[in-house]
Amino acid sequence: MHGVGGALGIVLTGVFASAAVNGVGGLIEGNLNQFVVQVVAMAITAAYSFLVTLGILKVLNRFEPVRVSAEVEAQGLDAIQLGETAYDPV
Repeated sequence: MHGVGGALGIVLTGVFASAAVNGVGGLIEGNLNQFVVQVVAMAITAAYSFLVTLGILKVLNRFEPVRVSAEVEAQGLDAIQLGETAYDPV
């Protein structure tokens, strides 16, 4: 959710930026360059976030498995970890 909101905010800043407010106009004012800068910044931020998260998960996975086994997953995490079931499997 936060990533989508942030990405949308970055891109729409490139659309709605006003030269009267910050000296740089956006796509609405005919400045395609600022829109492209915002889209590239969003893509770089998304790639950086993905790669850093992947790296952190790889490091954590060396010490403690990040994913449960297929058997535990099939039984349901609620039953295994909490001793309860959220719903009755059909």
